Amino acid sequence: MAINIPLQRVGGLLAGGLLALFLLSLLAGAGGLSAAPAEVWALRAWRGAAALLVGAACAVSARLLQDLSGNPVAEPGLLGVHAAAALALVCALCFLHWRNPLALLLASLGGSLLALLALGALLPALQARQRSAHSLILAGVALSASCGGLASLIMLRQADGLDQYRQWVLGSLALVQADMLLAAGALLGAVLCLMLLCAPYFSLLHLGHSRALTAGAHPARLRLHALLCCSLAAAGAVALAGPLGFCGMLGVWLAQGVQTRWLPGCSARLRLGLCAACGAALLLLCDCAARLLAAPYESPLGVLCALPGALVLLWRLQARPPGAAA
Repeated sequence: MAINIPLQRVGGLLAGGLLALFLLSLLAGAGGLSAAPAEVWALRAWRGAAALLVGAACAVSARLLQDLSGNPVAEPGLLGVHAAAALALVCALCFLHWRNPLALLLASLGGSLLALLALGALLPALQARQRSAHSLILAGVALSASCGGLASLIMLRQADGLDQYRQWVLGSLALVQADMLLAAGALLGAVLCLMLLCAPYFSLLHLGHSRALTAGAHPARLRLHALLCCSLAAAGAVALAGPLGFCGMLGVWLAQGVQTRWLPGCSARLRLGLCAACGAALLLLCDCAARLLAAPYESPLGVLCALPGALVLLWRLQARPPGAAA
């Protein structure tokens, strides 16, 4: 049952929840909720900021990919975009010996863009055969497995960095450094603003090619712009936190619950804003849990996202007919 609540109150609740989770992330550590030196507080603040940006970027990208493909469970991790970005970043580190954060972001962007362009070229053929719902996911799983296997094979010959790679490839914010956060954070902040500004135009992708043309849009141009934005978001997210699966889909699912119950009929820009807020809150909560569940050790962030994500994916696949809109 939908309950109409003023937009200001919903915004206040979301902002308050994000602030509370950020404060919790400052307190969460190996010793539990305890005092820590100023240097540790600073590192936790950087880490919390990274979680906010990565979670928001994953959720907004997932919403755009769902509108683009007409698939209610599409998201960058599940479609192999994050794995392709991670493979490109590993190749840049091991073969080209790049260490500059901007160069690594460029490499990650190249991998994510190639993956999205390949999936975008495959999508019309799948839609023509009315097999887009399941076949697109299978193509993404195949791409993800291939890229992940290649990246692991390359890192087997890099004994000095293998331990860090194992931690990063399972999803982790423990390796976030200030220079990478500044570079990737600026990228993610800019692309999130761009996505929110273009939200009314991107929402036309959900109508299909013919209806979008009737509305006066250019579907091919919109698709290209949406793919580029998703590539930029994936590049920044992977550079900071590694390839995270299901994070974007979970953020969209939570945002749809908030929208259905409290904000029915909200605008396209507000829908993307809700996705960003829910994705940020989700990843921040998972990061706090990663530090506290197995203290003094740290649980893999990707695993904590994947466990509920897999359950939600199975539920959504059986609850909706193939090709149904989200």
